[in-house]
Amino acid sequence: MGFAGELTTIGLAEIFQNIAFNRLSGTLRLTSGERVAHIYFDSGVVAMLGIQGEPLDYFAIASGAQLADEPTLQTARKKSRRVGMRSALAKAGACDAADFDEAVAAHVEENLLLLFGWTTASFTFEEGNPAEGLFDREQRDSTIALDPQRLAMEAARRLDEWDSISRHI
Repeated sequence: MGFAGELTTIGLAEIFQNIAFNRLSGTLRLTSGERVAHIYFDSGVVAMLGIQGEPLDYFAIASGAQLADEPTLQTARKKSRRVGMRSALAKAGACDAADFDEAVAAHVEENLLLLFGWTTASFTFEEGNPAEGLFDREQRDSTIALDPQRLAMEAARRLDEWDSISRHI
């Protein structure tokens, strides 16, 4: 079971709220021109994000969140090809899995908020587990759980602020 439509007839905030309210699990696909984003919801909360052509850079995320010093990050980067950045940093004693997941969640949240600016996109939602290869191993292993309603509210706040700022420029 699923649903589809255009963001010109229903906003992304309403889609998020519907998924959250009904505690749905499945993948929301947004397509705007050449850009494609996939958002996986697990029992109504956002668990994974994939934007075609823009893989998550876990080294940059860990570095930006200052989860470890530079030499430790570089060592973890080399090992991450085999075990993933999350495990490599944990084995190095730099941070625990929860700290890494929190940094990834913050990064995913910022990228999700940008999607609320897509006003001329089509969408499809398909219930069930995500298709194989749609999300990378690191995300599948993480424990991200972002509240869609909070995301929608934050996106609305940012869009309102941007409208106000742009009128003064």
